[in-house]
Amino acid sequence: MTNDLSASVIASVAAEVRAELARKQLSQDKLASLIGCSRQSLSRRLTGATAFDVAELAVVAEALDVPVAKFLPAAPANTA
Repeated sequence: MTNDLSASVIASVAAEVRAELARKQLSQDKLASLIGCSRQSLSRRLTGATAFDVAELAVVAEALDVPVAKFLPAAPANTA
């Protein structure tokens, strides 16, 4: 179950970053340049093949001028 949750979070974060790129009308090449990584590395993260780490996500958020929380899925409701 944890692996399913992790994969879901990775996919959700990637989708949110892609959506923000589209809203800002920025290319992957431009964002890669802004954050100091290769387009290939960024592409792997945007497809969910590789997870963004916290530091990378913070740099992306700064480059896109949004809070990091913008990329994070809402916490599930506590059912306990």
